[in-house]
Amino acid sequence: MTLYHFGNVAALAVLPIYFLYKFSGLAEYGAYKCFQAGGTYMFTQLCKMLILTFFPETINSDPTGFNFIGECLRCSADLLDFIGLTFVLSKIPGKGHSKLLTAAVGWCTAEIVLSKGLTLWRARGAEFSWIYTQKSLESNILLVITIAVTTLLWLWSRHDLNKKMMPFVTFLLFAIAFRNVWLDGILYAMSFGPWSALIAKGLVAIFGFGIPTLYLYSSMAQSIGI
Repeated sequence: MTLYHFGNVAALAVLPIYFLYKFSGLAEYGAYKCFQAGGTYMFTQLCKMLILTFFPETINSDPTGFNFIGECLRCSADLLDFIGLTFVLSKIPGKGHSKLLTAAVGWCTAEIVLSKGLTLWRARGAEFSWIYTQKSLESNILLVITIAVTTLLWLWSRHDLNKKMMPFVTFLLFAIAFRNVWLDGILYAMSFGPWSALIAKGLVAIFGFGIPTLYLYSSMAQSIGI
């Protein structure tokens, strides 16, 4: 039963990425660029770990509650992810959705394996617990956010982007980067439970980040003919 439970939560976390890779045409380009994006993610995390060692007491001063200063510092370090993703995009040839999805799939896969893989592996030897299902659903939310960030960084780096769109792109990037400050702070202040908080994060990821990013990308794609 525990092995069956592990298979379910692992499939829930990984299958959306697999289907995206399989049915979006990325398989035709090979997996090398996806692995390259994953390697860049690992290097970026090492750099973030070195930076975070300079203020561990500030970050961990309130482990049982919401630490505003610690979250701000942690999210500031997360800006390195934007640099890493921008580097990945610069190394992937081509244009359009294939370029963006290749970077996002490789990056998100590495993040899920390294950040949630061990947690999900524990489901193999434990009794049924909803926490592993929640972690798997968080992986799906992470995929949506990663695709949105990758698209926004691509838009932000283009010189032919409509100047009227630039403030919206910048705002969305900072909103995503510091979502653990404002979003988690709101959920903590309103005493949201695990499931209600997960639903709220999913709705924000889709309607707050995903759909606006899709609109910006479609407008840009129409203007340049891709």
